[in-house]
Amino acid sequence: MKYNFVGVRAGGGKSHALITITANRYNEFEKTLIAAPTRKLIDQLAKSFQDRFPSVKLNVFYGTEDDSKSVVARVVQHLSQSNFGSEVVLITHACLFSLPYFPIKGRWQIIMDEAPSIYNSFTINLPDSHDTLTDHLAIEASSSVYGVLKVANKTAIKSIADNKKGDEFFATLQGTAKNLLNNNNVNWVKTTEFDKLIKNEKDRTSLIVHTIVKPSIFEGFEKVTIVAAGFESTLLYHVWNELGVKWSVDKELEGKLLRPNHPTNDTVTIYYGYDQPNSKTLRDKLIAQNDDHLRLKVIEVMGDDPFLWSENQDYKDRTILKNCNNGKMLPGVSHGLNDYQHIHHAVVLGAYNHRKENSAFLSKVYGFDRDRQRESMNLQIYQAVMRTSIRNDNIKDPKKIVVASRFDAESLQQRLPGSAIVSLDIPQSAQLRPGPKRKHATDNDRKRASDSKKANDTVLRTRFADNLSHDFISKSLIWDNSDESSYTSIDQLVRNFRGSYFNNWKDTEPQVICMKEIEWKRQLRDMHSNSFQAKDEINMISGAMFNADRNDGSTRHTDNVEFVRDVWLDFEDGDLTWDQLTSIFPTVEMTAYNSYRHTRRKPRFRMRILTDRPMLKHEYQSIYHEIMYVIHSNGYQKRSRETDSNGSDKAAKYSGLDYRPNPSYLSGLPCQAQKPQHSFYKDYDNNRVPLNVKLWLKQSSYIDGSTEHLTFPSPTKENDDLSTDQQEAVQAALSEWSVQTSQRGNGNRALFDLWLALRRAALPYLVLEDELLSAARKSLSSSDRIAQARRLLRRSKVFD
Repeated sequence: MKYNFVGVRAGGGKSHALITITANRYNEFEKTLIAAPTRKLIDQLAKSFQDRFPSVKLNVFYGTEDDSKSVVARVVQHLSQSNFGSEVVLITHACLFSLPYFPIKGRWQIIMDEAPSIYNSFTINLPDSHDTLTDHLAIEASSSVYGVLKVANKTAIKSIADNKKGDEFFATLQGTAKNLLNNNNVNWVKTTEFDKLIKNEKDRTSLIVHTIVKPSIFEGFEKVTIVAAGFESTLLYHVWNELGVKWSVDKELEGKLLRPNHPTNDTVTIYYGYDQPNSKTLRDKLIAQNDDHLRLKVIEVMGDDPFLWSENQDYKDRTILKNCNNGKMLPGVSHGLNDYQHIHHAVVLGAYNHRKENSAFLSKVYGFDRDRQRESMNLQIYQAVMRTSIRNDNIKDPKKIVVASRFDAESLQQRLPGSAIVSLDIPQSAQLRPGPKRKHATDNDRKRASDSKKANDTVLRTRFADNLSHDFISKSLIWDNSDESSYTSIDQLVRNFRGSYFNNWKDTEPQVICMKEIEWKRQLRDMHSNSFQAKDEINMISGAMFNADRNDGSTRHTDNVEFVRDVWLDFEDGDLTWDQLTSIFPTVEMTAYNSYRHTRRKPRFRMRILTDRPMLKHEYQSIYHEIMYVIHSNGYQKRSRETDSNGSDKAAKYSGLDYRPNPSYLSGLPCQAQKPQHSFYKDYDNNRVPLNVKLWLKQSSYIDGSTEHLTFPSPTKENDDLSTDQQEAVQAALSEWSVQTSQRGNGNRALFDLWLALRRAALPYLVLEDELLSAARKSLSSSDRIAQARRLLRRSKVFD
C-alpha cells in the first residue's frame, strides 16, 4: 500500500493548501472527502472554503441533537446516491472510520486533516457472563505475550452487533461486537489473560483488548493524503510503516503551503517546572502533599497578561488556573483552531502518556518504545501552544509558554527554533528523580537505526536446505525409515524433519528423524513405555539437523547445525510445574513428560515445544531466550535451588530450567522414570497450535550477547520510588559512568557496565529506562549510545 503525507508545522497554511487542492479537483469534476478531528474544525474549514470558493458546493456531515438518522447512515446514503460529477464532502475522522462500506472508492481522494487515532484499548468486564462473547472468540496467532483475537463464530457475534430484538444486555455489548467484526481492525490480548478468563479462574474477571486500525481501511481510494504537524512522530506513521505502508510526500499539496517551516523566533520563552517527566502520578502525588508550587508560579509569571491554559480532562475543573480572570481554557482537542491568535501566552500542564498496560503493548508488539511515545504524545502540547500568536510569524510581541517538565520544554524547543528555556525554580520533591536530558536524533537518524535493527533481526531466506548437498539423504542415517515418502527429496526432508536421534548421551552419530507430525507424536508416546536400568542408557534427541560437511571434527559440533526444529527444555529442582508452564504459554502446543530421576517430591521433567517451521541457529537462540524472558517475568528466577551460588532464597521462586541455549545440546527422549509409579506423559494440544516462529521473532526482546540479566533480581513494577540502597547504587553507577566516559573511546563499554550496575540494583523498569537513556543522551556519541541503550533495555524488558 502506498499512502501520502505532508508533515507541516502548525500554522503553516495547511487548511489553505488542502482547500486549494480540493477546489482545483472540484473544477476538474473530481471527488474529494476531507476528514477532520472535530466538528469545530469542520465548521472552520467550511467557512474558509466558502469565503474563498463560494461556487463550490460543500456537503458537510456531523451529528446534531435533532438528527432523526445517525450521521453515519446519512453519509452512507449520500455516497450511495452520488453521481459521476464533482463533489466535496466534509466529515469527522470518527465518522469516516465508522462507515460500514464506501461505495465506488476509486472515484474519491481522501484528505485527512491531522493524523487520525488508530489505537484504542477497552476492557471486557464480564466476570459472570463473559462467555456470551468469549465462547465465540479464539486466539489466532500469538507471540510470547500477546495474541491476535479472532471471531470464531461470526453468526453469534453478528447477532449481538445487530441486536435486532433490542436485547438490553446485548445493547451493552454492541460496540464491542462491532469492533471485533470490523475487518479493518486487529485486536490483541494477553494470551494468559484470555486463557484465565475462559477457564473462569478467580484472579481474572476481565480482559483488556488492544485495537489497532489497519492501513487497509484506506485501500481502494484513488489517493489518500494525511496532513499533520509532526506526522513522522505519530503512532500512525510508525505502526503503518511497520505494517508495510510505503509513505510518500504529497508534493502537490506541500507546494501549496504558505509557511512550511518555523522561522527562528527569539520572542518565545518556554518555562518549565519539574526536572523529571510529567505524569498524572506525579501531579496527584504533589497535590496530595498540598504541593501546587507549579500552578502558583504560573500565576506569578503570567501576572495580568491574558493567557490560554490546558490541563488533563480529569483535572481541568479542579485546577486553580480556572480562577484566573485573565486565563482562557483551551478545548481538549485544539488542532487547527485559529480563534486565539490575539493571545500571546499559554500554559499547557497536561500529562500526555499512555496507560502503563497500553505503553507496554505498543512497545512490545509494534516497537513504539517509551521514548517515541513521549515524542508522539507531546505533539498535543505543541498543538495547544500553537493556538497562540506564535502561529503568526509577523507578531513580534514577547511570548511566555509554561509547561510542566524540562522534557516537555526541550521537546517543544525542538519544534520552535530560537526559543529559550527557563526553569521556574520551584522545589523538587526529594522522592522524585531527575529525568533525562532531551537530545533527540533526527527522524532520518531514527529511521536508519530502525531499518538497521530490522535488517539484523530478520533473516532473509529462500530455503533452509541451501547448504545440504544433493546426496545428503543417501549419506544420512534415517531413524525408522518405514515411511520413505517423507524424505524423497531434500525439501521433503526439511519439511518432515523432527530432530536428530542419538542412542545415548555419548553417541556422536545422529540419526535423522523424518516423519509426519502425527506419526512422530505416536512414536513419542510409545517411547514413554521404555524402561532403562541406568540414566546413561536413555535415548537422546537434539532438535538440530547436523550437516557433517560443515566441519571435519565432531558430528555434534555446533558449527554443523544447519537448522533446528522445536524447542526441548529440561527442568529440575525448581518451583515451576509443567501445568504452570503451559499456563504461561496458553496458546502454544507442547508435550510434558518425566525425566529418568523424576519423583513427585523432587520433580524433574522435560518439555517439547512445537514450532511451526524450522529455525536457523540464531533464530532458535532468540526463541529460547524469549521463553526464558517470559518465565522470568512471571516471577521465576533462572537458577534452580540447588545450583543457586548465592544460596537458596525461601521466598524466591525458581524455574529450574537447565540453561542450554545451544541447539546441539541433547535432551532425553520419553521413558519410564526410575521409579515407574512417578512417570507421566501429557500432550497439551487442545485448542493450541505450534509456536509461531515469525511472530515470536518479530516481538522478541532478546538481543545477541550477554544473558547475565537472567540471573538478576526481577525489576519491580509497582512504583518508581527507590530505597536508600537503590539510590546509593544509582549514584555510584553514574559516578563510575562519568569517570569512564571522561576519555574518548570508552562509551560502549561504559554504557554496558552502567546497565549491569543498574540491573543489579533491581530498579523499577521505568527508572532503569530513564537513567540509561539519560546517560546515553549526554554522551559524546549520543546517537550510537542511544541505540545501544535501547538494545540493552530490550534485554531487561519486563512484561506486565
